[in-house]
Parts: sequence; C-alpha cells; structure tokens
Amino acid sequence: MRRNRILAAGGALCAALLGLVLVAAQPAPGPHLANAGFEQAGSPPPGWTLDIQAADKGSVRQIRVAGAEGHALALSPNARNRGGDKPLGLGQVISATEFGGRPITLRARLGAEGGAAAVLGVAFLDQSGAAIGAPLILRAAAPPPLAVQSLRSGEPVPATAQQAIVFLVAEGQTGTAYFDEIVLVPEVTAAPSDTRSQPFAARVSLVPGEDLGPVRRDLFGTNVEWIRNAQGLWNTATGSLDADMLALAKAAGVSVLRFPGGGWSDSYDWRNGVGPQATRPRARHAPGEPEESPNVVGTDEIIEAARRIGADLLITLNLGSGTPELAAEWARYIRARVSADSRPHITWELGNELYMEEDISRAQTDPQTYVKRARATIAAVRAVDPAARFYAIGLENFGRYRFNAHPGWNDTVLTSLAGEIDGLAIHNGYAPLLPGPGGGNAASVYRAMLAAPANMAANLVTTMRQLQAAQTGRRLTLAVTEWGPLFAVDPANRYFDHVKTLGSGLYAARVLNVLLRTPGVTEAEFFKLSDLLNAGWIGRKVGGGYAATPALEVLRLYATNLAGRLIGTRVDGPTFSGGPIGFVDRVEAAPTVDAVASLTEAGDLAVLLSNASLDAPAEIDLALDQPRAGSVEILTGPSPDASRGTGMISVPGLSFAPTASFGAPRPHGRDEITLATQPVAPGARLHLVLPPVSVAALRLVPAR
Repeated sequence: MRRNRILAAGGALCAALLGLVLVAAQPAPGPHLANAGFEQAGSPPPGWTLDIQAADKGSVRQIRVAGAEGHALALSPNARNRGGDKPLGLGQVISATEFGGRPITLRARLGAEGGAAAVLGVAFLDQSGAAIGAPLILRAAAPPPLAVQSLRSGEPVPATAQQAIVFLVAEGQTGTAYFDEIVLVPEVTAAPSDTRSQPFAARVSLVPGEDLGPVRRDLFGTNVEWIRNAQGLWNTATGSLDADMLALAKAAGVSVLRFPGGGWSDSYDWRNGVGPQATRPRARHAPGEPEESPNVVGTDEIIEAARRIGADLLITLNLGSGTPELAAEWARYIRARVSADSRPHITWELGNELYMEEDISRAQTDPQTYVKRARATIAAVRAVDPAARFYAIGLENFGRYRFNAHPGWNDTVLTSLAGEIDGLAIHNGYAPLLPGPGGGNAASVYRAMLAAPANMAANLVTTMRQLQAAQTGRRLTLAVTEWGPLFAVDPANRYFDHVKTLGSGLYAARVLNVLLRTPGVTEAEFFKLSDLLNAGWIGRKVGGGYAATPALEVLRLYATNLAGRLIGTRVDGPTFSGGPIGFVDRVEAAPTVDAVASLTEAGDLAVLLSNASLDAPAEIDLALDQPRAGSVEILTGPSPDASRGTGMISVPGLSFAPTASFGAPRPHGRDEITLATQPVAPGARLHLVLPPVSVAALRLVPAR
C-alpha cells in the first residue's frame, strides 16, 4: 500500500528512493535540497540518487542550456525507457519537518525537446515511511529556453511529515529533459495578531471602453554599462557574452539595451571598444577616477547582445568630451553593421546628466552650451543617417528630487531643439535615495519608496506639458532612460544592498504602472541589468551563478503578460502615506492596491495587481467584463526585505554596513521568494487574496 501510493503520486522513482531510505536507513539531510542548481559536477550529480536499474535507460549530464542559471541537469532517455517502475530519473530525500502544517510551493526551471518531457515531483512520508498528503507534480515539454514553473500545494503539508522525496524523471524514448534551480518554499505562517494586520478588502473593476493606447514594449528596457566586463555580461571564462545572463534578460522580456551606460557615457570613446579584443586598450571609467576596465564589451558585442535577446538599442552619445565628428564616425560604424530596416533599431541619446552640478564625467554644462553641442551632433549624425532619431536630455526638479543645477533647462533645450529632436530623456524615477549612512526604520523607508511613484507621475505630467508647449510640427515623446529602486550609494548605509529585495520588486511594479498610464512616455530603461555590487536587477547568487531579482521577475510578469491595448481600471480600497525621507516628498494617499490591464483583439485579458501593504493581505474582488478563466502567477515572500539569495562581491579595503531589516536579519544566501501559479476557475467575478508585498499577473480568456 505504501509503495503503491507513492507510485500513484507521480512515478516509480519515488518508490525506488523509498526503498533506499528503508533498506540503507540513511539519515535524512536538512530541509534544503543539495546541489539544486546542478553546479556541482558528478555522475550522478552530488546529492542526487540514480537507481542502478535505470542507468541503461539514457544519459545523465550537466550542461549549459538557454534559460538555465549556470548548468542544468539533462536527462536523455533512450529506447529502453518504456516507463514502468524504473524510469530514467534522479531523486533526493530531505527532511520535511520544516514543511509540516504549511502550504509549500515547488518551483524549478524546466524544459524538454526532441520528444522528451520533464517531470518534477515531491511526495511526503511520515515517520513510518508511509506516503501522506497530496504530492506536487510539474511537467514540461516546451523546448529551451527553460521557463520557470511553479505549483503551490492546495493544502498544508501534513504536520506528521518527516521526509520529502523529490524526484526528476524523463518521459519518452528520445530527446532531452532539462531541470534547474529546484526549490521547495514553505509558506510563511501568519505572524501574531499584534505584528500582522488583519486582511483588508479592495474592489477592482475593468473599463474596457477606456482605451489607453497600445502596450508600449519599449518601456521594458534596461541599462548596460561598459565597465567591469559590462558588469558581468562578458564572461571571462568563456571569452564571450554570458549565456546565462542573456537568457535571464530574454526571459524577462527586456526590449531595449541602453549603452554605454549612465554616467560613463559622457567620457566614453567608442573607438576603444572595437577591433580585436587583444588590441583594445584599457580605459579609465571617468576622468579623475582611478579604476579602469578592459573594453571587452563594445559596439559589436552590444549589437550581438541585443540581437540574441530580441532587443533594440539606445546609444548614449558622448556630449562631454566627445565631438560631433566622433559621433558621426560611430553612426557610420553602426550603420555598416545594422541597416536602417533591420534589428536592432537604433535611437541616439544626446548625453546623460550634463545638467548636474558635479557630473561624474566632469563635463557638466549650462543649457545654452548644451544646445550648441547637441545641434552640431545631430547635424553630423544625420549627415550619415538622415533618419536618425534623437532624445535630448533634461529634468524638471520636483520637491526634494533636485538634480538639475539649472532652472529653466528644459524650456531652453526644448524651445531651441524642438524641430530637430524626437523627444526628451529624463531620470525622475529613483527612490528612496537615502543620503549618507542614515535612513531610518525599515517600514518608514519602504513606505516612502512605495509611495514615491505618485510624485514621479506628477512630474511626468509636468514634463509632458513642456513638450507639448514646445513642439511645432514634430511630435515629441518622453523617455525615462534611468529609473529603479535606489536606496544609497554609500556602502556605509544599511540599505545599500536593498535594490534586490521583494519590496524593490513591488516598487518596480508601481513605476511600470505609472509609465504605462502616462500618454507620451514611449520608452524607459530600468537601471540596471547587472552590477557586481548593489544595483543590478540580475543578482549574483551567494555560492555562484546568477538569479533574477524580484524586480526583474516583476518586469517579466509585465512584459510577458501585457499585450494588445491597455484598458482602464478602477480600484476602490484603502490608501497609505509615505515620506518625507531621503529624496522622497510626502505622499498622503497612495493606493494600497493598484492595477493595470490589457486586452487583445482575440479577447485575451491580462491584469497586473499589486498589494503595497507591508503586513496585511488584500482580499480582492475583481469584476470582469465577461465570464473568464485562466491562471494567476503571484510573486511574494515572507518579508519586504526577502531576496533571491543574492549578494555582493567583496572589495578589498571596502566595508559594508550591516544590512537593515524588518526585525530579524534575513537568512544569508537563501532564496525566499515565492512564484506560484494557480488556475482561475470560470466566472465573471473573481475573488483572490494577495499576500502583503506581492504582485500578481492574471491571464484570462473568455470562458467556453
């Protein structure tokens, strides 16, 4: 009975592993899977068991494949893999005592090709070895890149569970099944009533007749810096662009790469980054800066990166130390490799932040001088490429957010260049920006950050009015070419590494909502794709490899679900206040629940919901336009400062302050983020519960 129940649960491999446990009496390891990312090589991989009777049914390898975070397990079945009680597969036994009484989510990156299917499951045993509770089973047959799949248990794991058997099986007799980053995440139980608020209600309704225009895919762009091997985008071990990082960017739907990266642009000489890499010179990051880097990622490499992930390019021209002639030579070099009617499409940005008083390029200037440089550069580049598109740069200061040293900069630039440019690029979306080593308590800092998009939205409206007043026959659009959660630039600040937290992911959702709802904002690039320290949306995992941070997972939820045209939404629910703190002004009534939605011509609906409460779940009543069914994917975690187990590199001579937390420090190196997908039953009104600090993506089609 015991063995039959496990067989029914999802494969005879479970039964084989159970036999190993009972016969060999091996003690169960800890509650976390060993070698869950298959980075430790071996045959079989260390931590995993291969039944000797299944060894002739195919091959077991650890390889690199698109969509994996480093290596993945590859099971390639042969004609002997006919099913039965000994399929080709691996398994591992872990302690389940931590899971008892709690729902869990099984998550992994899966894929298969050539006729195979990847099956991943977990079953639970009590002290006697009897199978208890319902197993969780994931199955994938889609080809690479590997996709994240997750499944949440409908009921808590039985409290009597002592061991969990995790099994990986390759179905079929040809092809290959892929497995990577297998995680079992127990759901955090409710805190005591004095520290966790009661659920609150919110009503969300759709307004299909309110057409907000098409989903603008160029809002899902990012920044890539040339320095430090393009912050890891160049893999020095392979001598090529890092395949894992590109796979993460592609899976997230990154649509634009901005290069050569922020403050380094206005001292960048593109000629150092072309030709054979062995002959390229090292260069200082900026004038007066001691650090220098090799130019391994230059023009050809960034074009290749864009092509490999299906993105376009925003090239920031050097209007600091550069010349119009140098810009024209760059345009000529690129056009020789990318024709005007092929991908990636190229847009030019005229400098970075030259309006700042102490710009890192040491080339800060006044608006009149900037206009002269910009006009000469536009003319030189258009002599090479008459169809070239340009963004001038600017910023209208607002409240505490004051980085433009020149009042009236926008008016001068727009009035002078309106007939020659295509739009204005601004950087108004950073928060909370804590100066020095201070900050305050975590709840106050996070509430200010999550409320800050309201200030950003008001500034976008102000800036759009400036564009509309200046434009003549040429329509001007707005681009936010840097934005994102940014807590501190001082390593002595306790919030220095909080860009990679769950709360920062929620901030990304709120900014994306603002961008999507603001007409005229046609392009945006979050800052930044990767970073060896604190700011990358692709984080370095403790122990090696890369992981998508919560912010990048949020971008994926938006970029891969929204399609067609944006429609109106209405939210009736509580609000919260935040600030003033750092560079964030006081916001009195930010929505606790927020929503955006899109609708395709075929009738497919996507709704993105978020709950900004730090401690209370939201009970949401969603009124639809018609009966629908589909699925919902929810991103959440046990605390606003939970992360994917990422960290920073150690820098000789540089020390970092202890990280601020919500009470107890988070466990070092542990992935605490849950991504759970659940079915949505047919209905015209949906009821769902969003945990505190969470983002949900619903994909719904008309019910049949």
